[in-house]
Amino acid sequence: MEVHCMTEKNKYNPVIVQSNDLIEAFYDSDLTPTEHKVIRYAASKIKDSPEMFPTVSFDVKEFLEAGGIRSNNHHKRIENIGDELSRKRIKLKNDSKVGWFPWLSSMIYEGGTVTFTFNILLKDLLLELEGSFTKYNYRYISDMRSSYSIRLYELLKQYAPIGKRKFRIDDLKRMLGVENKYPSYGQFKQRVLNQAEKELNKKGGLTFSFEEIKKGRKVHEIVFFISVNEKQLT
Repeated sequence: MEVHCMTEKNKYNPVIVQSNDLIEAFYDSDLTPTEHKVIRYAASKIKDSPEMFPTVSFDVKEFLEAGGIRSNNHHKRIENIGDELSRKRIKLKNDSKVGWFPWLSSMIYEGGTVTFTFNILLKDLLLELEGSFTKYNYRYISDMRSSYSIRLYELLKQYAPIGKRKFRIDDLKRMLGVENKYPSYGQFKQRVLNQAEKELNKKGGLTFSFEEIKKGRKVHEIVFFISVNEKQLT
């Protein structure tokens, strides 16, 4: 991911440029909306100053703004985020190899500052973005309530110029980190697809509908039909 240089006006509103390989990753477990936001925001800051990789620091106010955190006990919230993010990882797979990578090697909260140290093995996905990437404005995901809305937004934004994208159900569940969370398609449709469709359609910048493709009586694949209003995405 990368970020364009921020002025005071857009201090908490970077433009995120994310490696398509990172977008396509399988999530070992689903991130909360706040975890999604702080990971993307932190990674975006590194591209503006690549010499500081793999470490990026926030003051507490910036961290809370980036994560959309509204809490009187923000110290405990930050501690809980650190507990969770230190355990979560992504899975990258191609024709020749498969790898499992923790997002962070450390997260430290000290003296009003939060410091992320990214897994150094993710360097190419965070910094070496040559040709294959997807760009969007952080503002667009900053108030999303569903983690699935954020992930589906990224997965569909990548294919917006084409206008549609097809997934096998099992692959989509892995990308969203819910492979074992919603065993029946009915639960997955209600809790994930319908909720994300409702939230994205309400925001209006990128909207979608979907069609179910069955193999026998079981839904095997989904085709998403993507519509974009660029004015609302900026």
